[in-house]
Formats: sequence, C-alpha cells, structure tokens
Amino acid sequence: MTMSGTYNLTVTDSKGCTAVASTIVIVNPNPTVAASSNSPVCSGSPINLNSSASGGSTPYTYSWSGPGSFASTAQNPTRSNATTTMSGTYNLTVTDSKGCIALTSTTVTVNPNLTVVIASNSPVCEDYIINLNAAVNGGTAPYTYNWSGPDGYSSTSANPFRPNATLAMSGIYSVTVSDSKGCIGTANTTVIVNPNPTVTASSNSPVCAGYTINLTSTATGGTTPYTYSWSGPGGFTSTSQNPTRTNATVAMSGTYTVTVTDNKGCSDYATTSVTVRPNPTVTASSNSPVCAGYTINLSSTATGGTNPYTYSWSGPGGFTSTAQNPTRTNATVAMIGTYSVTV
Repeated sequence: MTMSGTYNLTVTDSKGCTAVASTIVIVNPNPTVAASSNSPVCSGSPINLNSSASGGSTPYTYSWSGPGSFASTAQNPTRSNATTTMSGTYNLTVTDSKGCIALTSTTVTVNPNLTVVIASNSPVCEDYIINLNAAVNGGTAPYTYNWSGPDGYSSTSANPFRPNATLAMSGIYSVTVSDSKGCIGTANTTVIVNPNPTVTASSNSPVCAGYTINLTSTATGGTTPYTYSWSGPGGFTSTSQNPTRTNATVAMSGTYTVTVTDNKGCSDYATTSVTVRPNPTVTASSNSPVCAGYTINLSSTATGGTNPYTYSWSGPGGFTSTAQNPTRTNATVAMIGTYSVTV
C-alpha cells in the first residue's frame, strides 16, 4: 500500500523540449483469511468447515474445493454423513469486492467407524450361564465396551457373562463399542432363556424284602416331550417314567434320582428315598408225634425283621391262632397235618 500515490512522467526530446504528465496508482490490500474444521470426525458425522476473513474490501466471496469434487460458495459449509474418502485438504479462496484474493487450506481427517458383531450361546436353559461376545473390526484400538440388556443388565467387559440365567434375562442385548478416536459401532442380539421342567419323585417306600419297589416321577413346565433317566443303589438305571424293581432286597435301599430333560435340552432332577425292610426269619416246631388225647404243642422262633412280631397260625381242622406258641388239647387223628405260622 506504500506504493499507492501519484506517479509523474517528464519526456524530453532531442531539442531539449519537455512535456510533463502524471497518473495516480492505488494498490488495494488483499484480505486475510483463516480456515479450520471440526477434524478429526468419525464416519457418518458431519464435517464442519469454518472460515474467517478480515482486511480487504467487503463484501467477500468464498470458494471452497476439496476431496471427492467437493465445492461450495458458503462461508462455513458442512458435509454430512462423512466417509473416509472425504479426508484430505480443503482449499479456500476468498475474493473481496476489489477483486483481491487470499488463499488458505485446512486438513480434514475422517476416521472409520467400527464394525461390531455380537454372538452368544443362546438359547440357554434356566440356571445356566449366558455368554456374550463382541467382535470388533476397524477403528483404532484400544476399545471400550458398554453393554445393556434385560432386567437392568450392564457391563463394560468385552465378553461378559451372566450366571444363573432366569427367564427375566431373555431379550435383546446391545453393545456400543468406542475406539481411541471416539468412533463407535453398535450391535445387538436376542438371547432366549428356556424354562427348566419341574420334577417330583416318589415311591411306595417302605417295602419289605421280596416285594416290588414302585418309583414314580411327575414333570411339568419346560417343553414336552420329556426323557427320563433314573439311577439308584446297586447300579440301578432306567429310562422309564415310572420304573419298578421286583424282588426287592435290603441292598436296594437308598436314594433314587430321576433327571428329566425336555426337548429343548433343559432339565431338572428330583430324588426319593427308598427303604427295603428285611423279612424276619421264622422256624416252627412241635412235640409231634403225640398220642390221641394228648396235647399238641406248637412252637415258633422269629429273628431279624423289626420287633414286635405278630403271629398267625393255621392248620388242619380249621385251626388258627395268634399265639407265638399255641397248643391243641385232646389231640385227635383229624388234627394230623401241616401247621403253618406267618410272622
């Protein structure tokens, strides 16, 4: 601008004659320009370009150019839904009302967002563990995780788990993953918790040795059909719902367990206790032979089993008695035969 002013010209010819002329020169100042942006941004976010101009002569006109054939005449243009191909140098030319210009530029970086994939071990049965997994591609490590899910669930683990699953834990689980540049990725998955069946077990215990053990199971809930698996003392197994064990022995006493599995693979179990009582051991004798008119003396001895004992005798001629050692007086030939005692 110090070159502005009046410029004089003197012309002298060969005879020494002169002529004088002058002109005025004006040098206009260029504007001063600065450019900036909200870089770095993540994919999908807007790119905000900013400019400020001073000096020169207002008003100004703006001309932006940038990657992907970007062009704008706005002072502060915006590019929405940024992609990584929009990264690069953005140039700005500002022209004032006198036609004077200023040039500047700003660099924009668009960081890629993350791609997140969720996996789980769904479906699971009640009381099992729900395992969640987030696989991340892209972005810039390290990552941070923010899980949310049913029943107020939250976690910041990459691969969290929920033990002792309940039906209330069924539903949609979401994870938001952020990288070190602040870019994010989200994903969700549906987890199903199947109900376990409810099982009861019973038996006809106690039973005596030699009798039949009847085992009974009842299942509700879950998803039919059911399968049954019994186990018990002496290597007993059965896949029947209500199995039996014939000719019971004392060794068959103990706990019997039934596991019921539904068609979703969910299961429950129940137990029942069986007692097999030993039978008493009985011997019978008499004072036979006897003569007619004498007394028949019957005797019994019982061991084992559980005291007290009851006795039931039967014999020829409709004889019965509940005595341990009954007698028959005035014996006759009709009293000859077999006498039985049940203890």
